[in-house]
Amino acid sequence: MKVLKIFGIAIGLAILIFFSIKKINPLLKLDGYTGLFLRVLLTTDDSEYSKNYSHHKFLQIENGMSVSQVYEILGKPIRADVNGNEYYCLWYSWSPHSTHYRRRNIIFENNRVSLIQSEFYVD
Repeated sequence: MKVLKIFGIAIGLAILIFFSIKKINPLLKLDGYTGLFLRVLLTTDDSEYSKNYSHHKFLQIENGMSVSQVYEILGKPIRADVNGNEYYCLWYSWSPHSTHYRRRNIIFENNRVSLIQSEFYVD
């Protein structure tokens, strides 16, 4: 019975530590533990980011922000998909060799942020 109690406490502590690390580490906030494991398993990360990009800045982006607010925080993207005056995707990362990379895209509807893509993309 004592062993089970100690085991339960150890598991609880491990879970608490994993969640605490995720709250502190910006890369884990963006890609999650799945991204970390894929990066380790696939041994490649071909990510290139826009000039002023940082994980901390990307985490400041929120749904409903305007295009100009996103530009203010993250600067110029690597690529901007625009149809007339309507923005629909800003790319802040990409893979020059079309391999696995950390995707950082901002999707817009009516020139307002509607989706924030941050994941370890596997091609």
